[in-house]
Amino acid sequence: MTQTGETGAADGSPVDVQQECGKHRAAMVEACRRIMGNKTEAEDAASQAVAKVLANPPWDVNNWNAYLCTTARNVAKDILRKKDTERWKQFLCAVSEALPDQFRDVELRMDTQRLLGRMAQFLGKDGRWDLVLFWNVEVKRVPKGELAKELGMPREELKRELRKVRKAVRDAGIAACLVDDRSPNRCVVPVCLLGGREGSPALLKEIRKHVVGCGVCRDKWSNLRDYSGPFWRFRGWG
Repeated sequence: MTQTGETGAADGSPVDVQQECGKHRAAMVEACRRIMGNKTEAEDAASQAVAKVLANPPWDVNNWNAYLCTTARNVAKDILRKKDTERWKQFLCAVSEALPDQFRDVELRMDTQRLLGRMAQFLGKDGRWDLVLFWNVEVKRVPKGELAKELGMPREELKRELRKVRKAVRDAGIAACLVDDRSPNRCVVPVCLLGGREGSPALLKEIRKHVVGCGVCRDKWSNLRDYSGPFWRFRGWG
């Protein structure tokens, strides 16, 4: 194998990997764009994919277009995962900085971050960004027109999305409080339902089903469900 990335084809004949990457680069960029939604970022992801392939050229490739596009998609997904993790950390820091004076205690801040993490789990795959959207609208009071433009969606579509997000965040917040409740009159069933699992939409449904038949949880759920203040204060009811 040469430094230019020469390797073998499935039939044993030599292949110039760099040449194959150049030939299929447009397809790699398009594969990344479909995932990332941004051509500039897609170009960067495709470049990273090419560098990855050239650093460790494969052998016995039957379909270079399929192989390179798959590699490019995996790189794009990895980039988005890392960006999502970083954005979530930044969001938690922003929430922490916005807490009122009575929440300056380190332990309370940690409790708040745990609560937000649990809520995101209950909300499912896009739960983190439901929370961020809720934060921007309900706490930071970002104008809906400005937010719709930033998200690239019609204002009416954003309004419909917000109605779903408000209810979802409210229910996830209350369920998270029931699971983490340490008050003397708490019900232990929600935390038992959680067990060693992480939160999930399916678990949220289990908790809501339990609430219907449990007077203690039903009363607490009812007391909280119309609460519309900053969502970190869900923890203050115990």
